[in-house]
Amino acid sequence: MEVETMCRYNLPVVIIVVNNNGIYSGMDPETWREMAKMGDLTSIAPPVTLLPEARYDEVMAAFGGKGYLVRTVEELRSALELSLTDWQRPSLLNVLIDPSSDRKQQEFPWLTRSNL
Repeated sequence: MEVETMCRYNLPVVIIVVNNNGIYSGMDPETWREMAKMGDLTSIAPPVTLLPEARYDEVMAAFGGKGYLVRTVEELRSALELSLTDWQRPSLLNVLIDPSSDRKQQEFPWLTRSNL
């Protein structure tokens, strides 16, 4: 695992995980709990949905790095400042965002169209 390697060698790396609870988009914790009441999540949950608010910051901490759970802009600023001042070990910022957030519409179509 990359996080273990970073911690083993005390690499000065800062990882920022923009966590929307899924691939493309996820589900909020309340919706996840409601789905769990309907039955087996392995057959009900969409395949692009990940566990709500997964604690990637705790994975980093488990290997000896520094993990930060971020919910607000101020927490992001603080965690980033702390990460950039501690170069003795790697850091991971787990930035929780709205699961229904979508990417910003591009002003110029050439930024997103396929070149194929």
